[in-house]
Amino acid sequence: MLAPMETQTEQSTDITLSVSSLDGGDLVLFAPPEDLEKGRVTHDGGPVRVLLVDGWAGDYHLLVENLRDSRLPIELTWVDRAEKALHHLCKEANPARPHILLIDPILPGTDGWEVLEDLREQGCGEDLAIVVQASTRSEFILRRCRELGVEAMVEKPVVSEGFRLLLESLGFGLTTAAPVPS
Repeated sequence: MLAPMETQTEQSTDITLSVSSLDGGDLVLFAPPEDLEKGRVTHDGGPVRVLLVDGWAGDYHLLVENLRDSRLPIELTWVDRAEKALHHLCKEANPARPHILLIDPILPGTDGWEVLEDLREQGCGEDLAIVVQASTRSEFILRRCRELGVEAMVEKPVVSEGFRLLLESLGFGLTTAAPVPS
């Protein structure tokens, strides 16, 4: 079982970051936990709906495999292009709107940063918890996350206990659930 190994606080230029080191990478929170737990997401108590935006099918399949036996209460939807994500979030009438946008900043075509800028401009991301999923934690990525109002950044690969910590940090109460679909 994966558990947080260490939590530290880093003072950045304009915000204090909470960093939890996990066996699979770091989870960086861009606000104090009490603010994140209040969140901007209205959760109905059912499964947490996650829209994964990642250009590589291998990353999606790895996430599904890592979460398969976790029993985390999530419904995972995957799109591989920025345009599909924007359509899903801004254009499509969607009664099962995601609670969390988990996005890789490096996408084919339009990149993930542009998606986040478009969400802000179109006003269709206010009710989402936004999490950047990146292969590495760099000062550039941390700065862009802060600039774009991202709640958290997690390093790939995301593993079940890291995802559980992310959900708890974002204020999603966890109970029992069905396994992640294959």
